[in-house]
Amino acid sequence: MPSAKKKIYSIGELKEIVAPVAERYGVAKVYLFGSVARGDYDENSDYDFCIEPGRIQDLLALSGFFQDLRYAVGREIDLVDTKSLKPDFLNAVLSEGVIVYEE
Repeated sequence: MPSAKKKIYSIGELKEIVAPVAERYGVAKVYLFGSVARGDYDENSDYDFCIEPGRIQDLLALSGFFQDLRYAVGREIDLVDTKSLKPDFLNAVLSEGVIVYEE
């Protein structure tokens, strides 16, 4: 866990932070959803990310991506992938979500 919480980054800042991590792991797309994407976050908010896994094919790679992304943003994150979500939740994520990285 990051020792000190960093500020909540803007969407533009997140795009710059997420891109090198996603590229390193071969992630196809990263969506930001939840309170930060909606703009109703507070100082205790985490980041909610949903990914299209791309070249991530195993739990070890997914775990590495999770750890590196959490370190990069300096806050706790929740991470889900499009392949594991039920259709209703996936539709909500995709309609509310903001793309912060795309191959």
